[in-house]
Amino acid sequence: MHSRYITSFAHVKQLRCLDYPEVAFIGRSNCGKSSLLNALLGRKNLAKTSSRPGRTQMIHLFLWQNKILLADLPGFGYQKTPQSVTQSWHKLITTYLAREEVKSCLCLQDIRRDPHPEDLAYFTDLSSRLPIKIVLTKCDKLSRQKIGARLKLHRHAWSQQGIEAHDVMAVSARLGQNIPSLRQQILQCAST
Repeated sequence: MHSRYITSFAHVKQLRCLDYPEVAFIGRSNCGKSSLLNALLGRKNLAKTSSRPGRTQMIHLFLWQNKILLADLPGFGYQKTPQSVTQSWHKLITTYLAREEVKSCLCLQDIRRDPHPEDLAYFTDLSSRLPIKIVLTKCDKLSRQKIGARLKLHRHAWSQQGIEAHDVMAVSARLGQNIPSLRQQILQCAST
């Protein structure tokens, strides 16, 4: 599976068009964005992972299948990050997501956590501008029965925000659960 790191952006002024459709990965710190990217890209350590939240501090772009760019965005909600830094991340993310090259956004959430009101509001607003998919990560941490119950809870919460049930899916980067299906959905973005 052909994939490679392309570039990183720390400031709005560095953003530029790279002539590929782009899919953004966004979510709270430590929700598994980098691990999911590595699973999708078929590479162990292409996107840097850390057990400490708040480590992704730039937008990192990875070219996949020579067709589409996958963007690892800084996480949000990490309390130990200085407010000035989180404000610069917010500006960077907002400007990045407004670009016409961004075709879709995967909104990641840890399946073990209830949908946070801030996430519901932010991702719902985002869905008015971009096609989004809610991706529930870390399913390998739960039993099959608990996954079903948590998926039902999340689908209900998101349906209240106008997000269809089929746009909420559960994955495990570690076990590869639903990774092939998510790959197909991302590749469809490249052809639209």
